[in-house]
Amino acid sequence: MKPLFLAAALAALGLSGCSSTGGKTPQEMVAYSMERSLSKDYSYNFSAEARVSLTGQKDGLAPKTAQKITEDTAKKRETLEKLLADGKVPEDEHVWVVMAEAANLQPGSLAYRAISQITDPLAASPAAHSYFDKSRLKAEGAVDMAAGKIEIVPEIAVKGRNESLNIRMPVLLDTKDMSAIVELPESVATAMSLTVGEKTAKRLQTLPMRFTLQDIDDTNEWAKLPVKSAAKALFAAAYRSYADMPEGTYTALPLDAYGRSIGAAYRIGYREDKAFVNAYTANLYKHFSAELTRLEKEAPETGISAEGYKAVHEQAAQLNRIFAEGWMLPEDADTDSESVRSEVERYRRLKDKYGRMAPVEDMIWQVDIYLDSKGRFVGQRRYTQINGKENAFNIDMTLRMYNFGKPKFTFRPDPAQTVSMKEYADALAERRKSRHGNSADTRAGNAYPASPCATYTKKHKQSAGCAKR
Repeated sequence: MKPLFLAAALAALGLSGCSSTGGKTPQEMVAYSMERSLSKDYSYNFSAEARVSLTGQKDGLAPKTAQKITEDTAKKRETLEKLLADGKVPEDEHVWVVMAEAANLQPGSLAYRAISQITDPLAASPAAHSYFDKSRLKAEGAVDMAAGKIEIVPEIAVKGRNESLNIRMPVLLDTKDMSAIVELPESVATAMSLTVGEKTAKRLQTLPMRFTLQDIDDTNEWAKLPVKSAAKALFAAAYRSYADMPEGTYTALPLDAYGRSIGAAYRIGYREDKAFVNAYTANLYKHFSAELTRLEKEAPETGISAEGYKAVHEQAAQLNRIFAEGWMLPEDADTDSESVRSEVERYRRLKDKYGRMAPVEDMIWQVDIYLDSKGRFVGQRRYTQINGKENAFNIDMTLRMYNFGKPKFTFRPDPAQTVSMKEYADALAERRKSRHGNSADTRAGNAYPASPCATYTKKHKQSAGCAKR
C-alpha cells in the first residue's frame, strides 16, 4: 500500500495535471464541475448503494463527527443552564430558553436520538451484524435531460441463509409531459388488485401505472403555473448552489479506494452540517429565483401568464422562509399591518438571540465528491456515525455516474399501455359502491347489498337464519 503522504502528494500534483482543472482551488474545481454538469454532462447512467454497519465508536466511519455533535450539544446546554441560573432572561423570552434547554438534554435531534438508543442493543446481537452485512438498499438508472427522461430503479436486496429478498420498482419520469410511469412490484400490484374489479385487476397484474399532475390536482390549477420552467430552474439551482458555497467549504483529499474503483482522478471533501445546509438552502432559493426569472424573459411557457410566474416565486419565497427561519405567515395575514410586521421582527430578534441554541441537526455528514481528469463529476460518497453509549451505528452511501452522453435506459414502457391513476380511482370507487349498495349489483335505494332474507315471499317459509330475535 502506498504511504499516505505519497498519495497526498500525487493528489496535489494531480490538481494541476490537466487544462480543465489546472491551478484551480477545490472551490473552483467544484464550481467548474457543477457548471459542466449543466452544460455538457447532463446525460448519464448512475448506480447508488446504501449500507449500515455496527462497530465500536473508535472504529466507526466518522468518530470525529459523532464527537462534535456530543460536544456541541454539551456546550449549548451549559450556556442555556447558565442563562437560566443567572435569572437575567427577560420574562417574555424565558420560554425560548426553557424549550432550547429541553431540546439539548441529549445529543442530536429526534432521528439521531432514536438510532442512538437502539445502537448498543443491536451491536450486542450477532444476528443484527449478520443481517446488516447482507442487506443493501440500491438504486440504478439513467438521466437524459435533453430528452427530458429520468429512469430510477430502487431496489432492496437481502441475501441470507435460506432466504433471498429482492424488490425492485422501476420508475420513468418524463419532464416534458410531467408524468411518471411506475412498474409496481407484483406483491403491491396484487394487493391493489384486491380492491378493484376483475377488469382493472388483470391490467394491474401486467401493466405499469402512470401518474400525472392532474392526478394530484384535478382542478387544473397547476396548468396556470410554469411547472416545466420551475423544474428546469430547480435542476440548475441544485448544481449552482454547490458551486456558490463560502470559500473554505471544500478541501482537496487524497484519492481513496472508492475513487479509484470508479475511475476518479480527484477527491474533494466537505462537512454537511447545519451551516452548510443553511448556506446551500439560501443559494438554492437565490439561483432558483434568478433562473426562473431568466426563463420567463427568454423562453416563457405558452399559455402561462405573469401571474403564474409570480405565484411560483411567492411559493418559493415562502418555502425559503420556512427552511431559513422555521416559520410562515398565515395565508390571510396582512403583511402591511404594523402588528404583523412587529411580530415578525420580534420573532427574528429572538431567533437570532436564542435560535443558535436550538437542537443540533439530526446528523452531520462527511461528503466526498469525485471528479475525473476532465473535471467531470463521476461520483459521491456520504457517510456518518451515530454513537450509542459504547458502540456506533454507521451509514455509508455511494454514487457512481458513467456512460456520459450515451445513457442506456432499461425501463421503456409504452405510455399507451399503462393503468392511469384515474382508471384505478374510478375502479376503486365502483368497487366500493358495489359493496355498499349504490351500483346495479344492489337493490335500488338501499345502502347495503340485498340479503337472502330480502327475497322472502309468502311462497317460502322464513328460514331460522332470517328469524327475528
